[in-house]
Amino acid sequence: MVIGAVVDDEDRVVALDEGVQLVRLDTLTHTQKRLPNPAAGRGREGRLQAVAQMAEEGIEKFCTVPGSFCAASHQAAQQAGIHFLLMPEGITFDQIVRTVEYFPFEEVDALDAEDLCSE
Repeated sequence: MVIGAVVDDEDRVVALDEGVQLVRLDTLTHTQKRLPNPAAGRGREGRLQAVAQMAEEGIEKFCTVPGSFCAASHQAAQQAGIHFLLMPEGITFDQIVRTVEYFPFEEVDALDAEDLCSE
C-alpha cells in the first residue's frame, strides 16, 4: 500500500495547501519519499496540482485532516482512485509510520461535505 500526506515544518499532517512537503510512504518496503508540496499557499489550483502529483506518485490512500480538500480537489482525488484516511489534527507523520502495521485510522471513499474547505 502507498499512503501519502502533506506535512508542515514540524512534520504534522496538515491541509493540502498548508504544508511544505508531500510525503509518500510505501508500507511494503517502508520507504519514504518527500517532495515539495505544489499546493503550498496556492488554494484551489494548488490543491488540484497536489492531487495530480499524488496520482503520479501512485498514492492509494491519503492521510487527511478536516479542510484539506475543496470540492474540486476531492472530486479529482476520487476520480484518481485515491481513498481518504481520516486523521486527528496534530498527528505527526512519524506517528502514522509507527502505527502502519495495525493502522487504526478510518478509511473512506468520500469525505463529508463539512470536512471540505471552501474553494
